[in-house]
Amino acid sequence: MAIPGILGAIVERTMADVNARKSQVSRRELTERARQRSGRRDSWEKALHRASADPVRFITEIKKASPSRGVLREDLDPSALASAYREHGAAAISVVTEPHFFQGSDDFLEEAYQHAQGLPLLRKDFHVHELQLLEAAAGHANALLLIAAVLSPTQLKDFLDVLNAFSLGHLVEITDLREAETALKAGARVVGVNNRDLTNFSVNPERTQTVLPILREAGVISVAESGIQDRETVERYERWGLHALLVGEALVIAPDPGAMLEQLRGVDA
Repeated sequence: MAIPGILGAIVERTMADVNARKSQVSRRELTERARQRSGRRDSWEKALHRASADPVRFITEIKKASPSRGVLREDLDPSALASAYREHGAAAISVVTEPHFFQGSDDFLEEAYQHAQGLPLLRKDFHVHELQLLEAAAGHANALLLIAAVLSPTQLKDFLDVLNAFSLGHLVEITDLREAETALKAGARVVGVNNRDLTNFSVNPERTQTVLPILREAGVISVAESGIQDRETVERYERWGLHALLVGEALVIAPDPGAMLEQLRGVDA
């Protein structure tokens, strides 16, 4: 299917990278390593359930750049960020690994793993081929991002089946009711509503409110993504009953990401 805008360019480049790697990796070895590291889904899902300490849980992000804003933090230190997030109340950490448009790396994920001390890790990339799932499953991620807008309903279900086979978690990202229905039909257990339009990267915070009723009725874990920059926005999502919020740029660009996380959590309120 044709995907417009920046998202289409990212997917095209990702597929080119995958095609270049196919002959360089052993699927058998990846599968064996993935089996040895299976069983990480439960910690991901448990971390996102609401707890008494926080009305919503925070998935904090390690992200060096974005197509819309360029480099966010030139001196990005995944180890320091992972430690700060852990110390200041994060429930999980999202690590953006896409190399061309976001300047990410799987090395960031490995560094975060060394300093997260058990916090679940989400590999945030544009997963469009099963090989990527095996590569990630052989690493240290607890869960993978799956974007409904770039996968057919059949692909989405097949990818969820692969992750389930290795007991890996997921965050299925959707933007509207149609994608929400597709995600639920495919068996998604954790659904994130991206308030950012991935074709032009504009933000509309009301997207979450539109799809939340169907997610609540289905009993899945609900996550709001993008445009979360202040305590007022967090309080609105708390009132709506979201399970978790994924916060990236506001934390990455903050002079003190740990203090910013506590501010969003209302610790200093």
